[in-house]
Amino acid sequence: MEGLPFKDHGDAARQLADKLCAHRGENPMVLAFPGESWAMGKALAEALEGELENALAVRISGPAGTDCAALYGADIPPYRVRGRTVILMAEETSTGSTFSAIARELRRQDAAHVIAASAVGCLDSVERLRREMDETIVLLESEEFKPAAVFFSDSVAVGREP
Repeated sequence: MEGLPFKDHGDAARQLADKLCAHRGENPMVLAFPGESWAMGKALAEALEGELENALAVRISGPAGTDCAALYGADIPPYRVRGRTVILMAEETSTGSTFSAIARELRRQDAAHVIAASAVGCLDSVERLRREMDETIVLLESEEFKPAAVFFSDSVAVGREP
């Protein structure tokens, strides 16, 4: 489809890998969410010669539109995170609260460097992530939330895990 910012999810993953190329060879751990983010995370981990793991969290809606996130299913032992660069990968971020919750847990486990990486993000959330993360890479910042599918020509990425 013409006029879309990304040819497909693979295109966005390649662009993120280009921006994160300084971490190639550091064996970064890429934590990716299920679905399209998993396929993007897989491509990112391969490009950076890193390791791919699941990022599992649940969003909890709070009063007056506030959200927080709770990490669950975190079966990554602390010794695998300690002293490493960890890249949190999602195709889009709307509030950034899930990234923040996972980053807090990673810091508790002594991760050396925590990076948020996303193809698309809401401007307010991206600004917040830039203050909270060691590094934040978002390819396209949007003034208002739009579903990620609006930005990609492919609806299902090849290599997606269930």
